Amino acid sequence: LKQLHLSNNQFAPLPEVISRIQSLETLDLSENSISELPPWIGMLSQLKKLNLNNNELKNLPPEIKGIKNLSS
Repeated sequence: LKQLHLSNNQFAPLPEVISRIQSLETLDLSENSISELPPWIGMLSQLKKLNLNNNELKNLPPEIKGIKNLSS
């Protein structure tokens, strides 16, 4: 699985099962109620695109630095 689109689902928090999808390159979490990202987000090392638009995020966890291929 390379792409996962979970927009408009009112997630808050994120389902931990996503952390097991190591092949993800695109993760769309826009339009949810996410107020913080879990530390396991850094385990998604293949991510290139992470859409977090229109959530309630105030900070990003330091583990996000482990995702080297993210582009803006």
